[in-house]
Amino acid sequence: MKKHLNRAAVIVATLLMLALMLSFLSSLTMRKDAYVNSKPFYEHSDQYDILFFGTSHIRNGILPMELWTDFGYTAYNLGSSSATIPMSYWNIVNALDHSSPKLIVLDCCRLSYSGISSGTSYVHTMTDSMPLSVNKIRAAFDLGGNTSSALELICPFSVYHARWEELTREDFYPPLSVSHGATIGFNVAVPDRLARTEEGMVFTEEMPGVAYLEKVIELCRSRDITLLLTYLPYPATLEEVREANETARLAEKYGVDYINFLALDTIDLDTDMYDSFSHLNYSGAQKVSNYIGRYISQHYDIPDRRGDADFAWMEEDLSDYVDYLESSLESDAYLFNYLLLLRQYSTACTIYVAKDSPVYDNEVLLKLIENVSPEGKLELLREAARDKTDYLLFVNNVDGELQELAGSDIPDLLDTGMGTIGIESFPVIGCQVYDGLTGTNLGCDRGFAPGDDGIYIRTY
Repeated sequence: MKKHLNRAAVIVATLLMLALMLSFLSSLTMRKDAYVNSKPFYEHSDQYDILFFGTSHIRNGILPMELWTDFGYTAYNLGSSSATIPMSYWNIVNALDHSSPKLIVLDCCRLSYSGISSGTSYVHTMTDSMPLSVNKIRAAFDLGGNTSSALELICPFSVYHARWEELTREDFYPPLSVSHGATIGFNVAVPDRLARTEEGMVFTEEMPGVAYLEKVIELCRSRDITLLLTYLPYPATLEEVREANETARLAEKYGVDYINFLALDTIDLDTDMYDSFSHLNYSGAQKVSNYIGRYISQHYDIPDRRGDADFAWMEEDLSDYVDYLESSLESDAYLFNYLLLLRQYSTACTIYVAKDSPVYDNEVLLKLIENVSPEGKLELLREAARDKTDYLLFVNNVDGELQELAGSDIPDLLDTGMGTIGIESFPVIGCQVYDGLTGTNLGCDRGFAPGDDGIYIRTY
């Protein structure tokens, strides 16, 4: 008997070692998209009060760190590219193995999609970073479509085992997300206008999205978790607008709160899109995050965790987030993107536009200058553009200070709440950037001039 027990113990130990080895090899050789965005979630998964789910629309459109600075909410963005509602359901199920949020926000883009998943490759980007569990196995068999695909999702090493020659240092030490899962778009694209209609499409309970939305609602109610449905803004097609409109009727049927951003004027398509067809950039995500934060504060009892010693790690994460935003200013060479980045809440800046500048003839650039301050409405910029005169703007997004000057009123030295700063003029447009608290120059000062292709590029 003892001999048999010893042999069984050896077999169990061998299987455990094999499982650990395969787990390590899978995490090493897998592509790091899912790992980079989702892995930090598991470090403090039991301390998040709000979790976000949906497609890349929500991953690009909600900034958890901005919700922390503005409202004190602890949140994580678990959105996944091309996620169907069934995919989001299993994402929620697996997240709840590690977390007990007070609020779940689910974006309903693709609710009418006819399939269970968008394909195995997209499921990989959602599941590869999930710890192995019973629910991950259940998700794999439901979303995989067949046993072979399910096993591939459970053990990604079977797919990535041939990547040895591609491995780099970042595979061993991947740079994890500092934005609590959000993907921040530092680009400005001007899409076509948003479609409008009052009509909705017909939803049936046979649609996988509808059936799995019911599962999400039942799951949240069984766990005493509040559910908020959204449809984030983007230049949607007429059919997608109808999908969003019908979602409102479905939400009413189940007694669930719903925000249809396609019916609101939260964003400006001239300044707030990362690409011309789908995703919000940093500015658009700021605006949507602020709207959601205010909605949550007015409708739900989510605690403000700022100042709570148990959440001191959030301030450490915030420091990394600020460093990431500020470092992006050092490398971006395009004026459109640079003005977008100046909107970040931790900085102050001066923007100088020289008289007769061609900037004054570009409506998108004028809107981006107006967009630098989330709080203030500019009064002199349009007058300066009309009169073709010098223009100076000072904005401190930390305390909301805003000063505008034009023509001969522009001084050599400007007195601000953070001290006196020198004003330099540039051939076309120039920017000086400071830490909004200390007034320290961040070394990101830039001058810009138009290139042959009309794109404004950095001159120093």
